[in-house]
Amino acid sequence: KALSEGVVSLNPQVDRRALVFVIELDDDANVRSTAIRRARIHSRAKLTYDGVQRHHDDRATSPLAGHDYSETLDLLRTVGELRMAAARARKVVRYDREEVAVSPAGPEDGGAGCRWQVRRAPRNDASRWNEQISLLCNIEGGRLLVGERLDPQVQPVFRVHEPPADGSLGHLDRIVRDILTAHGHAPERIGWRRPGPRTPLADSL
Repeated sequence: KALSEGVVSLNPQVDRRALVFVIELDDDANVRSTAIRRARIHSRAKLTYDGVQRHHDDRATSPLAGHDYSETLDLLRTVGELRMAAARARKVVRYDREEVAVSPAGPEDGGAGCRWQVRRAPRNDASRWNEQISLLCNIEGGRLLVGERLDPQVQPVFRVHEPPADGSLGHLDRIVRDILTAHGHAPERIGWRRPGPRTPLADSL
C-alpha cells in the first residue's frame, strides 16, 4: 500500500520521482531517438479511459478541454493511431479484449450477499491509444537493454517465449477455417494457409 498508493502512485496534484522516457518521433510515429531521464513529475489530473474517450467524442461539452494538459490528449490520439497503423503494416495480429469486473451483487442488483455480478465492457479507442504508448516504451526499453549503451552494471532479465509448436499452429489453422465456414465464407479464398500463407494471419483474422 505504501508503494502502490504512495511512492509510485500517480495521484493527482502530487510530485513523484520517476524515470521518464523521452522519445522523439517522426511524422509517421517512427522512433528517431530515445533517452531515459531521472525526473520529478507532477500529475495534473487523474483521468479515465472513458473520460478521455468522451472528450474526443464531444469536445464542446468535455470537462477535459481548456486545460494545460488538453493538448497531450490530442497527441495521445495522433501517436496512438499512427502506431496502430504501423503495427497493421507489420502484420501484427490485433484482437480486442473485453474489460471484466467482478463484484458482489447488492440489493439493487437482486443480490443478498451471496451472489456475484460480472460486468463486461469492450475497450474503447482511448484505451487502445494508451496501449500503444506502453508498447512503445517497452520496445524502446528492451532495445536500450540489449544495445551498446547498456550499463555493464545493469543485468537485464528477459522472458523469452518459445515459438508455437506445429501442432498448435495446425489447430489454429483448423479453427480459422471452421469460423470462416460457419459464417458462409470460402476458406480457400480468404483463409490462412501454412507454410507461406497467401493471406497473412493478421489479415485473415
